[in-house]
Formats: sequence, structure tokens, C-alpha cells
Amino acid sequence: MNICAVDFPAGIGELEKAEPTPLPSVGVRPPRIAQSPVSFECRRITGLSLGPRSTLEVGRVIHIHIRDDLVDPAKTYVHTEKMRLVGRMHGRGWYARTTDLFLMDRLDLATWNADNQ
Repeated sequence: MNICAVDFPAGIGELEKAEPTPLPSVGVRPPRIAQSPVSFECRRITGLSLGPRSTLEVGRVIHIHIRDDLVDPAKTYVHTEKMRLVGRMHGRGWYARTTDLFLMDRLDLATWNADNQ
């Protein structure tokens, strides 16, 4: 992930430098990465300029690929806690891990109403 953040000159692909294993995508031209437990294929909707070197890209997910061992098909459940993901956040070096997960059940309206009378 860090290698893919290098500002290589035009014509030098970050994927060839990082050397991940490419897999063909279903609905987009760029390949996906075999080592990724989850991949999203997206179509760009628009980009919003946030300054001279920053753009917020907005897209629509058209395909999701999830490693088989992370899915419980009987419950249509994805085991997020098993993914152990790392994500690039902002700036030049901030990253986050998903190894500090906790579960907080969502409140339903009846519980909310009962607790707030």
C-alpha cells in the first residue's frame, strides 16, 4: 500500500513496482489484487476538487469480491473481524488497522423509546 502511494513519473505503474498478484476484474479494466481479502470494482460518478493536489472521487460499486473464508453464506454474513484490514487515511503517512474492533448492537425504536420515557 505504501509503495502504491509513491509519486512515480508518468509511464511507471505503481502496481509493477509493488509487485502484487493481479487478477482480472469483472466490470472494469484495471485488475484487482489477489492478496486483498476484499475488492470493490467501481464506476466513477464524479470528482470534487478539494484543492490543487486533492480530489474526492465519488463512484458506484458495481462488483464486490470477498474471499470465501470470510463469508458465512448461511447467514449472508461477512466476518469483518477476520479481515485484519489496513487502510491509508490522510496526509502523507497516516494508516489505520481494523484489529481493534468492538461490537455494539444497534438500538431498535422500541428500546430507544423504553429507555427515554
